Amino acid sequence: MKQIFAKKGKIVVEEVSDPICHDNGILVANSYSLISSGTEIASLKRGSENLITLALKNPELRKMGLNIMKSQGLSRTLELAKTKLSGPIPLGYSSAGVVIAVGKNVREFNIRDRVACGGAGYATHSECIFVPKNLAVKIPSNVSLEEAAFATIGTIALHGIRRSKVTLEDNVAVIGLGLIGLLTVQMLKVAGCNVLGIDIDEKKVDLAKSFKIDKSMTVKNALKEVYKLTDGIGVDNVIITAATKTNDPLELAINLCRKRGKIVVVGDIRMEIPREPFYKKELELLISTAYGPGRYDPLYEEKGLDYPISYVRWTENRNMKAFLEMVSKKQINVKLLISKIFKIKDAEKAYNELLNKNSIGIIFKYKKMEEIKRKIIVNPYARKKNTLNVAIIGAGMFAFSYHLPNLNKINDYNVHAIVDFNSIKSKKIAEKYNARYSTTDYKEVLKDKNIDAVIIATRHNLHVPIAIEAAKAGKDIFSEKPMAMNERELEKLVNALKKTRVNFMVGFNRRFSPLSIKAKEALEKKEGPFIINYIVNAGELASESWIYDSVEGGGRIIGECCHFFDLFNFFINSRVVEIDAKSISTKKENIKSEDNFIAVLKYENGSIANLIYTSIGSKDMIKEKIEIFRNGAVAVIDDWKGLNFFGLKENNVKLFRQNKGHFEELVEFAKTIKGKGKKAQKITLEECIAATKTSFDIVKKLKGLK
Repeated sequence: MKQIFAKKGKIVVEEVSDPICHDNGILVANSYSLISSGTEIASLKRGSENLITLALKNPELRKMGLNIMKSQGLSRTLELAKTKLSGPIPLGYSSAGVVIAVGKNVREFNIRDRVACGGAGYATHSECIFVPKNLAVKIPSNVSLEEAAFATIGTIALHGIRRSKVTLEDNVAVIGLGLIGLLTVQMLKVAGCNVLGIDIDEKKVDLAKSFKIDKSMTVKNALKEVYKLTDGIGVDNVIITAATKTNDPLELAINLCRKRGKIVVVGDIRMEIPREPFYKKELELLISTAYGPGRYDPLYEEKGLDYPISYVRWTENRNMKAFLEMVSKKQINVKLLISKIFKIKDAEKAYNELLNKNSIGIIFKYKKMEEIKRKIIVNPYARKKNTLNVAIIGAGMFAFSYHLPNLNKINDYNVHAIVDFNSIKSKKIAEKYNARYSTTDYKEVLKDKNIDAVIIATRHNLHVPIAIEAAKAGKDIFSEKPMAMNERELEKLVNALKKTRVNFMVGFNRRFSPLSIKAKEALEKKEGPFIINYIVNAGELASESWIYDSVEGGGRIIGECCHFFDLFNFFINSRVVEIDAKSISTKKENIKSEDNFIAVLKYENGSIANLIYTSIGSKDMIKEKIEIFRNGAVAVIDDWKGLNFFGLKENNVKLFRQNKGHFEELVEFAKTIKGKGKKAQKITLEECIAATKTSFDIVKKLKGLK
């Protein structure tokens, strides 16, 4: 399918894979999509900024960059940042089309329904889109698809009005008569308000008069006109729908308001709030967030969980329905706002129209879809001789930062395909690593006879379903941890692996680190049981992180601590016979008990391993420290950068950067496949199962379950 992106300050149309339909949403063949002039022009300008400026503006990227720099060095960090920040930005978030597929958890829609769709990253300017069910609404029969394409933009305007809580006969000024402003003034008239429209552009002021508002004016005349029309009192409410880097709209709003008036900011403006005028007039200042309650809540938008109407009357979905009802009743005229309609191939011309300020509302029109295309050929001559063809399933930050660069360095591998739900990401990574194709559907690679192995790096809940299908397809499997989310899943996976006899490895990378291997070899010169103390200063995760989602993530014990249990098993080489675990008690919302625990493992050979895992430590302390004691000897691994011996005649090791074994585990995986069982594995299926089961047992222990 074709999709529009902003890339380095320019508009590009790319051919990318069609999306797949997930359980909580619908697949829609777009008929029309509307350009949001303010937001999308801002994206174009951001794309033209240099990478350092962009990184400095983004605290999340700064933090991620520092972490990668510690483990992979400056040059690799700069390379990743360049790829991350210079990639195309998908444009659009307001469209309308026809449903062509329905997720299994969706009852609200049927195939061939006409729907209006919203959401940045979902309702993009593309021929086909996946949309979560709470970001789509059915279109009334007397509303055209062109009109319905305005639904999301109209909902932004509607939510701004709801935030202002206007009442009949209120005097309301709207500053900024662009697309959202012109929809706002129409809805305010429906609400029974006296509406005053203000803009710096005389053309927009004249257009506003077409909607029979009470008065429209330029900024330079605004103060005089408003006070004249309100008998010197000022307006009750000001809604700012302008977009500018200056503080001018806010300062004008302060002057226009009566005492105890209200200002609602909808547009993207600078907000330097002067205290004195706010204090003297006792003004209220409110921010309006996009389409209303539900926006940016993953449970609402991604999982499809609605807010009870008795508690939240107007969610973003209900706002979309309300807007379309007003269009249906002819209370709002959106046709008058359509300046031009372009085909997607003429995207650059369309944005030039906006940049030159020749148009208000520009719509893209799409052809009717004839077929679904999910495989995009990037390089038909990708295969290297005598290599293992691998497919990456899930090209998230971890795979991008570790697996892909490592695969590229190992001669045994050829990256043949990239699979990711994000079609442009999968295509760009496929281009970067010279893969043959990209796709949004992992089933494409499972039926590809040219692929020898898959590397599964998706969210945790997909590991087992994909691995089972891959095993049945005869593909060797490298799965990132966890191996499984629960015992039922584990049993199904193990049965499939034993039946198909494919090679299988879990990404328990720490046992493959040169530091682990050297420590084990040194300690094997001694005899007797081990005592191991492992401190993990894990740090705090955002409470809304998908890791904590019971379906997708399963928590940090199952999702991460399996690493550490496997490392215990690697050193001790015995069976766990007894487990005890205790977590802290806390009522603080930002501290999770299950992220702060101590687990003690007793082994059949008499060894003991102790894990201290915490999120309440200091960032100034190293993240991981392992102390291994055995019969007068000690090995200490400091954050995978240093190895110190005590009581042994071994040379200490100091590394320039961390080495947690990510590269080495892939080398070993290739040996395992090429040897087809003739060479001993450094990790067996039984060892993967043992570490996974220990994580389940710890969770049960902390919950008081048997």
